[in-house]
Amino acid sequence: MKHLIIATSFWLTLTAFAEGPETAVIPPPKEQPVHLDHAVLPAATANPLVWDAMVKEVAIKPMQTTNQFIFWVTNTAKTNVVLQHIQPSCGCTVAKLPKEPWNMAPGEFGPVSAVMNFPGLSGKIEKMLTVYTSEGQQILWLKVNVPLTATTESRRQNMNKAIADKQSVLKGDCASCHVEKGRGKTGEELFAADCTICHQPDGHRAEVVPNLANINKVTSKEYWKYYLETGGPTVMPSFTVAKGGPLSAEEIDTFAEFLNKKFPPKDKSQLKPVSAR
Repeated sequence: MKHLIIATSFWLTLTAFAEGPETAVIPPPKEQPVHLDHAVLPAATANPLVWDAMVKEVAIKPMQTTNQFIFWVTNTAKTNVVLQHIQPSCGCTVAKLPKEPWNMAPGEFGPVSAVMNFPGLSGKIEKMLTVYTSEGQQILWLKVNVPLTATTESRRQNMNKAIADKQSVLKGDCASCHVEKGRGKTGEELFAADCTICHQPDGHRAEVVPNLANINKVTSKEYWKYYLETGGPTVMPSFTVAKGGPLSAEEIDTFAEFLNKKFPPKDKSQLKPVSAR
Protein backbone atom coordinates (compact mmCIF):
# COMPACT_ATOMS: atom_id res chain seq x y z
CA MET A 1 0.00 0.00 0.00
CA LYS A 2 2.85 2.32 0.92
CA HIS A 3 4.52 1.68 -2.46
CA LEU A 4 1.30 2.39 -4.30
CA ILE A 5 0.94 5.81 -2.62
CA ILE A 6 4.53 6.78 -3.57
CA ALA A 7 4.06 5.72 -7.19
CA THR A 8 0.78 7.62 -7.42
CA SER A 9 2.38 10.78 -6.00
CA PHE A 10 5.23 10.55 -8.51
CA TRP A 11 2.77 10.15 -11.40
CA LEU A 12 0.71 13.14 -10.24
CA THR A 13 3.88 15.27 -10.03
CA LEU A 14 4.89 14.44 -13.61
CA THR A 15 1.40 15.19 -14.83
CA ALA A 16 1.42 18.56 -13.08
CA PHE A 17 4.67 19.55 -14.82
CA ALA A 18 3.39 18.37 -18.21
CA GLU A 19 0.15 20.35 -17.89
CA GLY A 20 1.72 23.40 -16.28
CA PRO A 21 2.72 26.66 -18.02
CA GLU A 22 5.05 26.29 -21.01
CA THR A 23 8.67 26.63 -20.02
CA ALA A 24 10.29 29.82 -21.44
CA VAL A 25 12.74 29.22 -24.28
CA ILE A 26 16.26 30.43 -23.34
CA PRO A 27 17.97 32.03 -26.36
CA PRO A 28 21.46 30.85 -27.24
CA PRO A 29 24.23 32.96 -25.71
CA LYS A 30 25.30 35.95 -27.74
CA GLU A 31 28.61 35.75 -29.57
CA GLN A 32 31.35 37.01 -27.27
CA PRO A 33 33.32 40.05 -28.47
CA VAL A 34 36.78 39.27 -29.82
CA HIS A 35 39.64 40.83 -27.87
CA LEU A 36 41.96 43.00 -29.98
CA ASP A 37 44.97 40.84 -29.23
CA HIS A 38 43.22 37.94 -30.94
CA ALA A 39 41.50 39.86 -33.73
CA VAL A 40 42.64 39.64 -37.32
CA LEU A 41 42.99 43.31 -38.20
CA PRO A 42 43.10 44.52 -41.80
CA ALA A 43 46.59 45.26 -43.07
CA ALA A 44 47.71 48.87 -43.25
CA THR A 45 47.16 50.47 -46.63
CA ALA A 46 50.35 50.17 -48.65
CA ASN A 47 51.87 53.24 -50.25
CA PRO A 48 51.10 53.04 -53.99
CA LEU A 49 54.60 54.26 -54.84
CA VAL A 50 56.62 51.13 -55.61
CA TRP A 51 60.44 51.32 -55.77
CA ASP A 52 62.85 49.02 -57.58
CA ALA A 53 64.57 48.66 -54.17
CA MET A 54 64.28 50.24 -50.74
CA VAL A 55 67.97 49.56 -49.95
CA LYS A 56 70.93 49.87 -52.30
CA GLU A 57 74.40 48.73 -51.26
CA VAL A 58 77.70 49.21 -53.11
CA ALA A 59 81.27 47.99 -52.57
CA ILE A 60 83.53 51.03 -53.06
CA LYS A 61 86.81 50.99 -55.00
CA PRO A 62 90.05 52.29 -53.45
CA MET A 63 90.40 56.11 -53.66
CA GLN A 64 86.70 56.49 -54.52
CA THR A 65 85.16 59.21 -52.33
CA THR A 66 81.66 59.54 -53.75
CA ASN A 67 78.98 57.29 -55.22
CA GLN A 68 75.76 57.95 -57.10
CA PHE A 69 72.65 55.87 -56.49
CA ILE A 70 69.60 55.73 -58.76
CA PHE A 71 66.23 54.57 -57.42
CA TRP A 72 63.33 53.96 -59.82
CA VAL A 73 59.80 54.60 -58.57
CA THR A 74 56.41 53.77 -60.13
CA ASN A 75 52.98 55.13 -59.21
CA THR A 76 50.71 52.06 -59.07
CA ALA A 77 47.66 54.03 -57.92
CA LYS A 78 44.67 54.93 -60.11
CA THR A 79 45.09 58.58 -59.14
CA ASN A 80 47.97 61.05 -59.04
CA VAL A 81 50.47 60.85 -56.17
CA VAL A 82 52.67 63.80 -55.27
CA LEU A 83 56.31 63.43 -54.18
CA GLN A 84 56.80 66.64 -52.24
CA HIS A 85 60.40 66.46 -51.06
CA ILE A 86 63.29 64.10 -50.36
CA GLN A 87 65.47 64.69 -47.28
CA PRO A 88 68.85 63.00 -46.66
CA SER A 89 69.77 62.17 -43.06
CA CYS A 90 72.91 64.35 -43.23
CA GLY A 91 74.69 66.94 -45.35
CA CYS A 92 77.13 64.42 -46.85
CA THR A 93 74.35 63.14 -49.11
CA VAL A 94 72.53 65.10 -51.80
CA ALA A 95 69.26 63.70 -53.20
CA LYS A 96 67.08 65.06 -55.99
CA LEU A 97 63.62 64.44 -57.38
CA PRO A 98 63.17 65.04 -61.14
CA LYS A 99 61.13 68.07 -60.07
CA GLU A 100 59.84 69.29 -56.75
CA PRO A 101 57.02 68.72 -56.17
CA TRP A 102 56.72 65.78 -58.54
CA ASN A 103 53.08 65.08 -59.44
CA MET A 104 53.13 61.49 -60.71
CA ALA A 105 50.29 60.33 -62.92
CA PRO A 106 48.93 56.77 -62.64
CA GLY A 107 51.45 54.33 -64.13
CA GLU A 108 54.18 56.98 -64.37
CA PHE A 109 57.71 55.98 -63.37
CA GLY A 110 61.03 57.76 -63.14
CA PRO A 111 64.43 58.02 -61.43
CA VAL A 112 65.40 59.56 -58.11
CA SER A 113 69.13 60.20 -57.71
CA ALA A 114 71.26 60.49 -54.60
CA VAL A 115 74.99 61.12 -54.24
CA MET A 116 76.79 60.07 -51.05
CA ASN A 117 80.15 61.65 -50.19
CA PHE A 118 82.54 59.84 -47.85
CA PRO A 119 86.08 61.30 -48.15
CA GLY A 120 88.27 60.38 -45.21
CA LEU A 121 85.91 57.61 -44.13
CA SER A 122 86.20 53.85 -44.25
CA GLY A 123 84.17 50.80 -43.32
CA LYS A 124 80.43 50.33 -43.67
CA ILE A 125 78.48 53.59 -43.98
CA GLU A 126 74.70 53.89 -44.05
CA LYS A 127 72.58 56.94 -44.88
CA MET A 128 68.82 57.39 -44.93
CA LEU A 129 66.58 59.22 -47.37
CA THR A 130 63.10 60.27 -46.23
CA VAL A 131 60.65 60.70 -49.11
CA TYR A 132 57.68 62.95 -48.26
CA THR A 133 54.61 62.13 -50.39
CA SER A 134 50.89 62.82 -50.45
CA GLU A 135 50.45 59.18 -49.37
CA GLY A 136 52.81 59.39 -46.39
CA GLN A 137 56.54 59.03 -45.83
CA GLN A 138 58.82 56.35 -47.26
CA ILE A 139 62.38 55.49 -46.23
CA LEU A 140 65.20 54.58 -48.62
CA TRP A 141 68.66 53.41 -47.50
CA LEU A 142 72.09 53.96 -49.06
CA LYS A 143 74.92 51.67 -47.97
CA VAL A 144 78.58 51.65 -48.98
CA ASN A 145 81.56 49.59 -47.88
CA VAL A 146 84.70 51.76 -48.09
CA PRO A 147 88.17 50.13 -47.99
CA LEU A 148 90.81 51.69 -45.73
CA THR A 149 93.69 53.35 -47.64
CA ALA A 150 96.80 55.30 -46.62
CA THR A 151 95.18 58.55 -47.79
CA THR A 152 92.04 57.81 -45.82
CA GLU A 153 94.05 57.05 -42.69
CA SER A 154 96.11 60.25 -43.07
CA ARG A 155 92.98 62.36 -43.46
CA ARG A 156 91.42 60.69 -40.44
CA GLN A 157 94.46 61.54 -38.33
CA ASN A 158 94.29 65.18 -39.46
CA MET A 159 90.60 65.29 -38.58
CA ASN A 160 91.34 63.93 -35.10
CA LYS A 161 93.92 66.71 -34.65
CA ALA A 162 91.32 69.28 -35.66
CA ILE A 163 88.83 67.86 -33.19
CA ALA A 164 91.41 68.10 -30.39
CA ASP A 165 92.59 71.59 -31.42
CA LYS A 166 90.61 73.51 -34.03
CA GLN A 167 93.51 75.89 -34.68
CA SER A 168 95.84 73.01 -35.62
CA VAL A 169 94.90 73.30 -39.32
CA LEU A 170 96.46 76.79 -39.35
CA LYS A 171 99.77 75.57 -37.90
CA GLY A 172 102.77 73.56 -39.05
CA ASP A 173 102.50 71.62 -42.31
CA CYS A 174 98.75 72.24 -42.54
CA ALA A 175 99.34 76.00 -42.82
CA SER A 176 100.83 75.57 -46.30
CA CYS A 177 97.36 74.68 -47.60
CA HIS A 178 95.04 76.49 -45.18
CA VAL A 179 96.94 79.79 -44.78
CA GLU A 180 99.84 80.46 -47.17
CA LYS A 181 97.88 79.98 -50.41
CA GLY A 182 95.42 82.69 -49.41
CA ARG A 183 97.80 85.38 -48.18
CA GLY A 184 97.13 88.75 -49.84
CA LYS A 185 93.99 87.44 -51.57
CA THR A 186 90.39 88.59 -51.14
CA GLY A 187 86.92 87.56 -52.26
CA GLU A 188 86.70 84.70 -54.75
CA GLU A 189 90.48 84.19 -54.86
CA LEU A 190 90.67 83.85 -51.08
CA PHE A 191 87.73 81.45 -51.07
CA ALA A 192 89.33 79.27 -53.76
CA ALA A 193 92.70 79.27 -52.00
CA ASP A 194 91.73 78.68 -48.36
CA CYS A 195 88.12 77.48 -48.23
CA THR A 196 87.60 74.98 -51.04
CA ILE A 197 90.25 72.65 -49.63
CA CYS A 198 87.61 71.64 -47.07
CA HIS A 199 84.38 73.02 -48.57
CA GLN A 200 84.96 71.48 -51.97
CA PRO A 201 82.27 72.47 -54.49
CA ASP A 202 82.29 69.08 -56.19
CA GLY A 203 81.04 67.37 -53.05
CA HIS A 204 84.31 65.70 -52.03
CA ARG A 205 84.02 66.82 -48.42
CA ALA A 206 84.45 65.15 -45.07
CA GLU A 207 81.13 64.20 -43.50
CA VAL A 208 81.39 66.90 -40.82
CA VAL A 209 82.02 69.68 -43.37
CA PRO A 210 78.86 71.35 -44.72
CA ASN A 211 78.10 72.26 -48.31
CA LEU A 212 78.09 76.06 -48.09
CA ALA A 213 75.77 76.34 -51.07
CA ASN A 214 73.16 74.17 -49.40
CA ILE A 215 73.04 75.32 -45.78
CA ASN A 216 69.55 74.76 -44.41
CA LYS A 217 69.56 77.87 -42.21
CA VAL A 218 68.67 81.53 -42.40
CA THR A 219 72.05 83.18 -43.11
CA SER A 220 73.33 86.77 -43.15
CA LYS A 221 76.59 88.70 -43.15
CA GLU A 222 76.66 88.38 -39.36
CA TYR A 223 76.18 84.59 -39.68
CA TRP A 224 79.32 84.27 -41.84
CA LYS A 225 81.26 86.70 -39.68
CA TYR A 226 80.48 84.66 -36.56
CA TYR A 227 81.87 81.47 -38.14
CA LEU A 228 84.97 83.22 -39.50
CA GLU A 229 85.74 84.71 -36.08
CA THR A 230 84.94 81.69 -33.90
CA GLY A 231 84.52 78.60 -36.07
CA GLY A 232 81.23 78.03 -34.26
CA PRO A 233 80.39 74.65 -32.68
CA THR A 234 82.34 72.84 -35.43
CA VAL A 235 85.91 71.73 -36.22
CA MET A 236 86.42 74.91 -38.26
CA PRO A 237 89.15 77.15 -36.79
CA SER A 238 88.96 80.86 -36.06
CA PHE A 239 90.56 82.86 -38.89
CA THR A 240 91.13 86.01 -36.83
CA VAL A 241 94.68 87.23 -36.11
CA ALA A 242 93.73 87.44 -32.42
CA LYS A 243 93.37 83.63 -32.32
CA GLY A 244 96.27 82.71 -34.56
CA GLY A 245 94.44 83.06 -37.87
CA PRO A 246 95.57 84.95 -40.98
CA LEU A 247 92.79 87.57 -41.29
CA SER A 248 92.49 90.98 -39.61
CA ALA A 249 89.16 92.25 -38.27
CA GLU A 250 88.72 94.36 -41.42
CA GLU A 251 89.50 91.39 -43.70
CA ILE A 252 87.02 89.23 -41.76
CA ASP A 253 84.31 91.86 -42.26
CA THR A 254 85.02 92.16 -45.99
CA PHE A 255 85.12 88.39 -46.52
CA ALA A 256 81.86 87.88 -44.59
CA GLU A 257 80.21 90.38 -46.95
CA PHE A 258 81.58 88.44 -49.93
CA LEU A 259 80.23 85.11 -48.58
CA ASN A 260 76.81 86.65 -48.00
CA LYS A 261 76.69 87.59 -51.70
CA LYS A 262 78.16 84.32 -52.96
CA PHE A 263 75.61 82.28 -50.97
CA PRO A 264 72.42 84.41 -50.97
CA PRO A 265 70.46 84.30 -47.70
CA LYS A 266 67.39 82.09 -47.42
CA ASP A 267 64.24 83.06 -45.62
CA LYS A 268 62.31 80.63 -43.41
CA SER A 269 59.93 79.66 -46.22
CA GLN A 270 62.86 78.21 -48.19
CA LEU A 271 64.08 75.92 -45.42
CA LYS A 272 63.49 72.23 -45.95
CA PRO A 273 62.06 69.90 -43.29
CA VAL A 274 64.72 68.07 -41.29
CA SER A 275 64.07 64.37 -40.64
CA ALA A 276 65.06 62.66 -37.39
CA ARG A 277 68.35 60.93 -37.61
